[in-house]
Formats: sequence, structure tokens, C-alpha cells
Amino acid sequence: MSDTDPPVLVVGAGLTGLAAGALLAWHGVPVRVVDRRPSQSRHPRARGLHPRAMEVMRRLGVEETIRAAPSAVALARNDTVITTTSLADRELARLDAGYFMGAQRKVGGLSPTGWCQCHQAEVEPILRARALELGARVEHGVEMTDFRQDDRGVEVTLKHTADGTGETVRASHLIAADGARSGVRERLGMPFEGSGPFGRFVNIHFRADLSAALNGRRFIMAYIRNEHVSAGLMPLDNRSFWLLHLVLGPDDDARPSAERCRKLVRAAAGVPELDVDILGIAPWEASARVAARFREGRILLLGDAAHVMPPTGSFGANTGILEAHNLAWKLAAVRAGQASDALLDTYDGERRPAAAATVQQAVLRNRDRQRLNETPGARPDPRIRPDAVVWFGSDYASGTGRWADLPDGRPGTRAPHVPWPTAGADGSVLDLFGPRFVLLTGPEPADSGWRPAVQRLPLDVHALPGTKACAAYGITPDGAVLVRPDGYVTWRSRTAVPAPTAAVAGALADVLHP
Repeated sequence: MSDTDPPVLVVGAGLTGLAAGALLAWHGVPVRVVDRRPSQSRHPRARGLHPRAMEVMRRLGVEETIRAAPSAVALARNDTVITTTSLADRELARLDAGYFMGAQRKVGGLSPTGWCQCHQAEVEPILRARALELGARVEHGVEMTDFRQDDRGVEVTLKHTADGTGETVRASHLIAADGARSGVRERLGMPFEGSGPFGRFVNIHFRADLSAALNGRRFIMAYIRNEHVSAGLMPLDNRSFWLLHLVLGPDDDARPSAERCRKLVRAAAGVPELDVDILGIAPWEASARVAARFREGRILLLGDAAHVMPPTGSFGANTGILEAHNLAWKLAAVRAGQASDALLDTYDGERRPAAAATVQQAVLRNRDRQRLNETPGARPDPRIRPDAVVWFGSDYASGTGRWADLPDGRPGTRAPHVPWPTAGADGSVLDLFGPRFVLLTGPEPADSGWRPAVQRLPLDVHALPGTKACAAYGITPDGAVLVRPDGYVTWRSRTAVPAPTAAVAGALADVLHP
């Protein structure tokens, strides 16, 4: 990397930071990802990539690699939430897949992919390897200690934690993906608005053979409440490896001892003499907060640095991945001189409302899940939108501040999935998107004039395969839609227009120079 082409610097190499690094490299942007930790964490932490995030993994070429990871294979058919006094006792309540769409691989024809229950410690090495393969530079044991930005870039001070040596680097932009206690956000003095903490927790990663108490059941989570423990039990392989999300009381130690953790695991399992190996203990707090801004000059926030939310629904890291997807193509376009700097303002305008709405949905689910498990037959909170709407129906990309029901081709919404015959049995029109804009026309482009008219514009042109696909996008056979590199519809003409080149060129200009 030369001084005339400074990289984008990403601080934080968790799921969101690695996704940002891989996506930027995929778009041809020089990128360096640093993390103060000496190595990647082996603690499972987040578990589950929802279908929209898996679409991003698909574009990066790692979808099937993630699905082949041990936890993903083991948990592929887990799709319910139960409540019980211990794993060995009878169930008190059950929420089946209909409540939250569970682990379905195909989500009602809305996507070519589906949910994947693969835990974070297995996904991160896959994303890291892909980022490196694409040309990103990823380093552990490198801590950001200070930064100063001007109108030409960001000067960042780094410390190599192994020997304490310092380094000053120049970056075109700084991306903060350094977690809920983001040092970048704190140095900016950025308000972190919302509520909480409304609970203290500890994640206990452990190994124990629970097959007898499990008795063949498969679930996403078991809520366990008894006189000794209040926790959520999550399987990592349906047999020996588990996470216990322990609820702490006001007087409980933030990090209980290994022996205390073993006793709590035995109480949750309902097996007093259970042999338990404690593999990791990670305290955390549940809050609902969103940064006041996602952009401050050349500094951009994403993931937990930009928002925190309860884990119910597994929206946190997934939301960060979608932010990286939104931001990467915009940074690439600005750096290449194809777009004005104002395009980066749309990152805040699009993703901050989406994050705030998702935080609200996570809070509602967090409150509702316990109520439904404690009161069998109760109806879900009507303010909770179906998971498919949260995954695919966000209309916040257009800044309208409302949820769309399902993708239907309207500008500002994620482009609908329709099968794409030339891409194989599981091919989708979504596979066409990125890194260039795509113009989708009806199946009669020669008559409508779209293809010959736009040949000199910087985009790809494809004809939708039939009238049913056109209907999914809300156009007639001689209409067209323009789709951004991140798969969002940005312009639509339901029918042919007299001057197609001018129409599409104007739509491109509106996006790139807002």
C-alpha cells in the first residue's frame, strides 16, 4: 500500500470488523483490520446468522463453508424454544418455529439461503481467511490508542501489545468496529442513547454430556428457572458443548469462579453429579442503545460500536454485517472518485434508523419471550414484527422510517429474490448484485430499448426471466429497475420510457451524488 493510496483502517476484528474488511477488499479497497486482542476469541458468544446476513456471506463466497462448520451441521434442525425447571425435568412451555421462523433453510421463497446456527468462534476464522484471501491485512495484538482526522484522512496511533512499540499510520477513513465500549466512539465524545443496563449476565461456555437429560430433544434455547439458577441454555453441538446465559442477581459476582459455574450448570441440567468442564466465562450487560451518529467526518461506526441490543432474536452482529455491506460499496465509490463524499452521509441516514428499529424489536422480543414462556397460550406482543419482515422488509434504506411488509421492488427496499435459471438449481437474481450497479429489465429489452441505450453506463444489464419475475419487481415486461451493489433497489420504471439512457444516468447520478 503506497502513501498515495492509504488504506481504510478497521478497528476491531470481531464478526463485524472482519465482514467490513472482507467486503472492502472484495470491492478492491486497500484495508487493514487491527484488534488489540492477541488472537481470535475461542468463546462462542453470538450464535446464529440470519438469512439476510447469510446472503452477504453468499456474496463473499463463504456461505457453504460456514454451513459446513461443526456447530452449523449439528444445529441445522434445531428450531424451538422451551421453558423448564431443569433440562432433566418436564417442559413447562414451548415456542415452536412458527413464532420466530426457527432454523428454516428456505424462508418462504424470500431468499436463496436461510438461517444458520453457527457460533461466532467458528465463523470468525472463516471470515478472516476470506478477508486475507481477498487482499485485506488482518492483525491481532495491535491497539488503537489515539487518532486525529483532517479533511484529507485520519492519522491513527497504534500500539503493538506484545512489545509496546508504537506506530503512526495514515488512513483514508477509520471504521470503528471495536465493540460496545468502543474506544473510537468514546474519543469522539459520541452520545450513546437509549436505556439500560437492564440486566447483568455471564456466558458460561462448558463441556458436559447432557444427552441423557436431553432425551433426543432439539432446541435453540431452553429457559431454565429454579431456586438455584435462572438462565438460558444453548446447545453448540446438541450433546457435549453448551453455553449457559446466566442471569446475575444484584449481589452476585460479575465473574463467578469455575467451581461456582459448575454448580450452576448442574442445577440447570438437573444432574447433581454431572461432570462439567468450564471452558470460558464472559460477563456482559443487556442494554438498548444507539449512537447519536454513525458518521463523524472520516470516521464511521458499525456493529456494537454503533448500537447494542438484547440478544433475543440474534440481531446484534447480523445488523453490523448489514452495515458493513451498506458501507463498503459507498466507500469504494467515493475513493474511486465515482461518487461525492455526500454518499457517505447516506450510510448514517439509512442504517441508523434501521438499527434503532431493530434495537426496538430486540427489546420487545426480550420482554415477550419470557412472558410467553411463563403464560402458555398468551398472544405475542402485536408490536413485534415477524422475523422475515425484520430480515428482508426494512424500508429504512430509503429513510422513510417504516417497515415494509416484504420485498416488492420499491426503491429503498431490498431487491426481491427470484430464481435465476443460469446460476444453477439454487441460483438467485441476488447473485448478480455487486460490485457494480445492475439494471434489471423485463424479458423484452430489445423492444424497450434499455440494453442498447445504457451500454456506455458503468453498470451490468440483465433481463428478468419472465413475467412472474417482473411482477415480483413491480414492472411490466418493458420496464426496468436499478439495483445498488448492496442489493437495494434505488430506481424503478414500471414501463418503458422515451429516453432510457437519460433516465438511468439520472438515477445513477442521484445515488452517487446525493
